[in-house]
Amino acid sequence: MTKHSDTKAFYCVECDRGFKSNYALKHHLKTAAPHANYLELRYQCENCEKRFGVPRELERHMNKVHLNRRPYQCDK
Repeated sequence: MTKHSDTKAFYCVECDRGFKSNYALKHHLKTAAPHANYLELRYQCENCEKRFGVPRELERHMNKVHLNRRPYQCDK
């Protein structure tokens, strides 16, 4: 006999809502008003899960936030 499970293994990183399947999570991301553009941000930071639309934005974020690198340094 098969039992139904209430285990929610898939979570929205935007609102922490849990889902039983990856399909349900993707549907939530596509239809929930605050998350409608979430899937367009294809490049995700591995350190903080923040997402970006283009690779250059992710690279800039990594350098500034996680690696504490600045593109310009003051000589004074």
